[in-house]
Parts: sequence; C-alpha cells; structure tokens
Amino acid sequence: MEGLQLALDALTEVLSLRRPIAVGETGLDKGWRGGPMELQRVAYRAQVRLARERQLPLIVHCVKAHGACLAALEEEGFLAPGSPGGMVHDFGGPVEMISGWVEAGFFLSISPRALDRVEVLRAIPAERLLIETDDEGLDRLPQVCSAVARARNEEPARVAQVTESNARQLFGLL
Repeated sequence: MEGLQLALDALTEVLSLRRPIAVGETGLDKGWRGGPMELQRVAYRAQVRLARERQLPLIVHCVKAHGACLAALEEEGFLAPGSPGGMVHDFGGPVEMISGWVEAGFFLSISPRALDRVEVLRAIPAERLLIETDDEGLDRLPQVCSAVARARNEEPARVAQVTESNARQLFGLL
C-alpha cells in the first residue's frame, strides 16, 4: 500500500500543477489484467475522490465489476447533482448495465474489442456514445466509427459528428 500512496501523492501533485481535463483511467478489473482487488478498490476510491474534489470527469476502466464501480461512485459522493460525470473506457459490459452508467451521467466508449457486441452498440443512447481505438492507434478510428455506424444503422458521418460532440462536452472542449 505504500507504493500506492506514493503514486496517489504524485497524481495529486500533477493535478495541482497542471490543468487536467479528467482523472483516470481508474477502476476495477476482475479479469485477468486486474491486480489484488483490495488494492484496486483503494486506488479507485482515492481517484474518485480526487475527481470529485476537483470537479473533473472520471475515466473508468471496468471489467466484470460494473455494479461495484457504480456503487463506489455513489458511496464517494461522485454522483451528487452537478457531478462532472465521466466515461467508461472500452465498454464491453452487459446491456443491462448501460442504463446505470447513463443515469450516473457517464458516456460509454466503444473500442474495436466491442464491435461484435451489436446489442450493446445499439443500446447506448447516441447522446452518451463515444468511440475509441484504445491501444490500436488513431488510424483505426474511422474503422471503429464505420463499424459502430453499421451496427446502429446510421451513417458514419453522423456517428462521427455525435461522438465528437459528446467528447467535447465530456472534456469541456466546447
């Protein structure tokens, strides 16, 4: 836990010295990439508090832990009126969790890994949809946009326009 505290102290200092547009990526991962769950919980809650204190959007990484991630946001007071919300990075969760994230004021970002999840792609409201390439490079973004558009029976230009607008809103780049 000492190493975690050093990392959190460094993050706090960076947030004080710079003009960040969000806090994260942070969250809970019950998949193969996640570390010890207790350490994840402590780190996630600390970063939720930092985002709340600084009124910054939160970028959430969530694998098989959507209920726990949302519960922690509620318990840490992040979902209070006027919250800056955030985004769930690389959303591939169950369709049933979409409404919980949307009600919490979060955007859901689709990466290449979720392009085969047509029911998820269709269920995300347009005003809460984002697209990303994750670690596959920006040159892949048009492909992601086209695949999302196909799944939603929309024009790629419309998906691009909506997701750009959503990203600008989320990060205060209007």
